[in-house]
Amino acid sequence: MSRTVQLALASGLALVTLLAGCATDSRSYDRTRGRWTRKVETYENFESRLFVRATFKTEEFRRAYADAYARMFALEPAARESLLEAELAEQADEYVFVVASFTNSLDWENLDPKAGIWDVRMENGDGRVIRPSKVKRLDETNPTWDRLFPYKAFHDRLYEFHFPKDPASPIARSGEPVYLVIAGAPAQVKLEWPMP
Repeated sequence: MSRTVQLALASGLALVTLLAGCATDSRSYDRTRGRWTRKVETYENFESRLFVRATFKTEEFRRAYADAYARMFALEPAARESLLEAELAEQADEYVFVVASFTNSLDWENLDPKAGIWDVRMENGDGRVIRPSKVKRLDETNPTWDRLFPYKAFHDRLYEFHFPKDPASPIARSGEPVYLVIAGAPAQVKLEWPMP
């Protein structure tokens, strides 16, 4: 076998190994995102009202997210570590949910509670409520979100809801249920996760 053929075979094998590793890493992110994502669809008289898919950005999710983001943008290790540090710093201060939503009326699509259509809150099993400290509308046209949150449909609006943490009085202990509630005249949804 010629040296050129040997080099070509070695290069091909290295590429296949690299792609297999990326696919494995991608599947790991997909599984982690799936564990922390909930979905609900509401209807009234067979008419769609509010569809929601939401991901709770837990520490496990944030670590997988930082890896997936770093792979997508081919970040060097130092940049990946900076991203992870920022994610974990936010984790220490806030509960964050990424929410893709669809309503059948353009007049209802703004989930920010300031718009007056929807009340958005985080609850525990005893009815304790936390209101969002920040609502951030994400750019739905950015292809990054399509890759990281592929459940986002073309017609969806994409938000981040940030809820403050109180270390002295956490909303729930590990394993206890927490809920993201989006409610208003058009519809009501309540999504449940176990507190990590």
